[in-house]
Amino acid sequence: MISGRRNHNTARLLIAGIIGISLVLNACKSTPTEAAASSPVESIEQDTILPVVDAYGIPLDLYQVEEGIVHRNQTLSDLLYPYGLSMQEIYQISLLPDSLIDERKIKQGNRYMFYSLVDTLSDHAMYAKTVFVYEKDALNFVAVSIAPGSIGARNGRKAVDKTPGGLRNH
Repeated sequence: MISGRRNHNTARLLIAGIIGISLVLNACKSTPTEAAASSPVESIEQDTILPVVDAYGIPLDLYQVEEGIVHRNQTLSDLLYPYGLSMQEIYQISLLPDSLIDERKIKQGNRYMFYSLVDTLSDHAMYAKTVFVYEKDALNFVAVSIAPGSIGARNGRKAVDKTPGGLRNH
């Protein structure tokens, strides 16, 4: 009786082993591209559209952009006040570290951009209401994000293409 149970258990283990091996072999037969093509996650990723960003990393489809050139003797408040920023917000920006934006180093002839969020009614909580970008020179800039109750800033550098004729920035 004991030997009959052993044979029965051995037969069950043998069948389970054969089924397991056949499943593993079938899984190995499909190529990675076939597995990826049948994956629903992959198809979702293919449908995702990445936002178009400018040289400063700001999504162009969300903002209206106005560009300007710093004129002689213009200050930070001269640049920002016409765009509807309050004196309190301008003061908060002026308190940022000089490594980000130094009011004394705003130079005549440098470019600046002011970005206003186009659709303020939809849920764009991760984007600032407005963004001010000041080009410190041809390659370096500071981007100041202005949202109700918060101001943040970051230094950045434009991407540069190395061409046979010299350097060209985007």
